[in-house]
Amino acid sequence: MFTSLYLIWEITTRSNLFTFTILVLLVLNEFINLNNKNTLKFYGLALLTGLMLSTRSVYILPYMIIFLSSLINKEITFKKLFFFLSIALIAFISTFLPFMYFFSSDFFTMNPFIIQSSFLVPKYYTFIFILISILLAFLVKNKTDKFFYSGLSLFIAILIYAIYHLLNYGHETSHISSKIDISYFIFCIPFFIKYLMDNNKDENKIANTV
Repeated sequence: MFTSLYLIWEITTRSNLFTFTILVLLVLNEFINLNNKNTLKFYGLALLTGLMLSTRSVYILPYMIIFLSSLINKEITFKKLFFFLSIALIAFISTFLPFMYFFSSDFFTMNPFIIQSSFLVPKYYTFIFILISILLAFLVKNKTDKFFYSGLSLFIAILIYAIYHLLNYGHETSHISSKIDISYFIFCIPFFIKYLMDNNKDENKIANTV
C-alpha cells in the first residue's frame, strides 16, 4: 500500500482524502461490530458518525449502505438505529452552528454542501447517487459485503461525476484544466482494501477447517 501511487500522491500533495476515509471506515467498522451492551461506545460512535460526515458529504453513500443493510439484515432494530442517527445528526449540525450564527449571510450563500451538490454535478445527481446506494444495500449479505458495496457506491458516484464533465466539457478542459479531480477515486480505496482483507481472512478460516 505504501508503494502505491495514490498514497504517494496523497502524501506529497498533503491531501486528506485517504486519511479521512480511513477514519470513516474505522467508525463504521466499530458500528458493525458494536456490542449492544456497550452504551458508552454507542453514544461515542454516534457522535463520531456525525462529526465525520461534516468533513465530506460524500460519506453519506457508505453510511446509507452500512446503516440500511444493518436494518434490512436485522442486525439492529429500527428504534435503536433511529436513536443512533438522531445523535449523529445533532453532532453533524452542531459543527456548523458557529458559522451559521456568526456568518449566516455568507454560510447560506456559499458552503461545502452547495459546492459539492451544485458545482461538481447538478443537484439531482445527488439523489441518483443516494438511490444507487439504497439499491446496493439490498445486495449486502454479510459484514464483508458492506465494505465492498460501500466502496462500489463511491466508485460509481465518482465515475458518473467524471463522465458528466467529460461529456459536457471535453477531455482537455476536464483533465488538462482540472475540471475533473481524479483524486476523488481515492475515496473508495480504503473500503476495497478492507473488503479484501476481510475476504482473505474468511478464505483462510475455511481453508483451516478443511
